[in-house]
Amino acid sequence: MISYQKDAETPAIAVTLENSKFVIKPKDAQRLNKMSQETTFQRILEAKVDVNVKVAKILSNALDWKIDFNAFKSAKQTVFIPITNEKRKVSVAKAAPNRNERDLFNEIEGNRRDVQLNPITEEKPGATGTNASNEFKPAENYPLRQPNSYAEVLLVSASDMKQVIETKIGFKCDDAQMENMGVEKIEEAIRKNQQYRQPFYKYIMVDLDDVTIIIDRFGRKIKKMLLDANIKPEKVVLYAFSSTGAENIMNNCKKAGFRHYNKPNKMQALDVLRHMAEDDEEDSGMTPGGKKIQRDDMLDAKRQKIKNPVQEVTMEQLRREAMQ
Repeated sequence: MISYQKDAETPAIAVTLENSKFVIKPKDAQRLNKMSQETTFQRILEAKVDVNVKVAKILSNALDWKIDFNAFKSAKQTVFIPITNEKRKVSVAKAAPNRNERDLFNEIEGNRRDVQLNPITEEKPGATGTNASNEFKPAENYPLRQPNSYAEVLLVSASDMKQVIETKIGFKCDDAQMENMGVEKIEEAIRKNQQYRQPFYKYIMVDLDDVTIIIDRFGRKIKKMLLDANIKPEKVVLYAFSSTGAENIMNNCKKAGFRHYNKPNKMQALDVLRHMAEDDEEDSGMTPGGKKIQRDDMLDAKRQKIKNPVQEVTMEQLRREAMQ
């Protein structure tokens, strides 16, 4: 898709390239999921999936490789090409006998009047944000919080954000591919919570570009499992990311209890998710500098944030709602 964009600085042509994901029926997704875990040659041959998938699985087993389910995702990339009506004038200076080629090149380049683009540089340790703004930001130390020894975040088909969350923000992550594997990870975390008192996940994040995830169904499963384990669902924050912000996707996320975000790239992910460290400090009663907040001050801050008080509900009431 090609579109024309005009702002206060420089008009530009926007070129958007997108490869669309193909549709997989839930039944076919279950077959793929089951076949991906097979190690026996005969069972792979008997699986009711496409022959190309069988060949890929046999080869991956022989070479000790793993099938990348991220191939099921769609991708989208936009490039902005600035345009200008201003004619470029380049004056070529005559080379003096005592001037070398570098001096001549610098003189020619000094007369260029092309549109100057903001340089895109690789993110370095201590840098923050992206190149979208020239606003100065002070350097900060990573990770933003001290990670715990156990996983506090579950990533379902969103493993591309794992590095930022673990190394920059400071949350250890578990990751799973496809909805069924995500359910298995949740069941495992509940067992650890009940047997060893290990805290349950604080965040569950899913990538809706994975066609095996039906968000409203997944949300109901999560809520029911938590209620059956006497874990309050509101204690777990649910995030959903997608390449498009279609209205039906946002509505389904809202019904399932997920907060919807447009999927960030690797450079944007830190700015989108840095609030996780700030929210954790507030919940633990710590300031960003590591000082303890007085209890009265913390309560006053929470009262200012909460405009509409929420009535207390029992676990039985929540369980009945989840079954509806």
